[in-house]
Amino acid sequence: MNFAFSVQTRVIKAVAGSLSEVDALIANSRDDKDDASGSNSGRVDALVLSHPFTDHAHPQTLTDRSNRTDLRLSGTPDALRSIRGLPGLPFKDVNTIPLASWDTSPLNEPSSSPLAPGIRIVRLAAVERFAALRYGPAWSTLHGGLAIVWQTEAGSSSSPRFGAIVYSPHGIMPASVPPWLNKAEPRILIHSLHRQTLPVWLAGPVSLGFSNALDLCRPGSFQPHLLLGTHDEHKVAGGIVSRLLRRQEWATQEMERLLKDVSPVKLRVLAAGEETDIQ
Repeated sequence: MNFAFSVQTRVIKAVAGSLSEVDALIANSRDDKDDASGSNSGRVDALVLSHPFTDHAHPQTLTDRSNRTDLRLSGTPDALRSIRGLPGLPFKDVNTIPLASWDTSPLNEPSSSPLAPGIRIVRLAAVERFAALRYGPAWSTLHGGLAIVWQTEAGSSSSPRFGAIVYSPHGIMPASVPPWLNKAEPRILIHSLHRQTLPVWLAGPVSLGFSNALDLCRPGSFQPHLLLGTHDEHKVAGGIVSRLLRRQEWATQEMERLLKDVSPVKLRVLAAGEETDIQ
């Protein structure tokens, strides 16, 4: 008899079955007539891997034969390590995402990033020592995040104005968000809204959910202008994890009511295929 640790199958059909289909969706939905730069604005600019797990770094998607070899791939050290041995991985431009400075925006520092000038991606480490001691090494792997930062105006060379997306599908605690990110305009938070928990001896909190997102929206914290839910999709689950995982959900109206009490943040929960403007 075989015992699986964790097996998950999608319930909601994906809008695109491959990266090349995502390219086609972008090309069909974006008006490039005003783009005089000649850039490939109608295609995926870069592929970013935040976590080493197969629902983030999906082997079949990454090794699809239709993938462009010129697509830039950036990932955390853990994520890149998890895909290094995949046969048929086509990407020629592979980069490790650097760790964010606690004190200053990456736009203030020299960069070897392959992305366009004025755009940076940095890792946000989970710095909570008590949580790491209580829940073990899985905490730091799960509960960091990424910051995507872009220059919005010329400003001064020493202090450019910038916008920022904090992407943390499993949830990052407020203490792990560098204070310079609070100065971004606009600020977007992409975060799990369902709290998913395993026993302490296995991993503890897997997704920190809305209660943690609410803390990130409070004054003095990241306080985003837009909160986007992610990574809450229900799946057909099997294996040991499916028997032990506990999920707590909040109704959209309840989340909006609680957010209204702490911050003027806009909440969006997008269905597959929906999009939103982050400007």
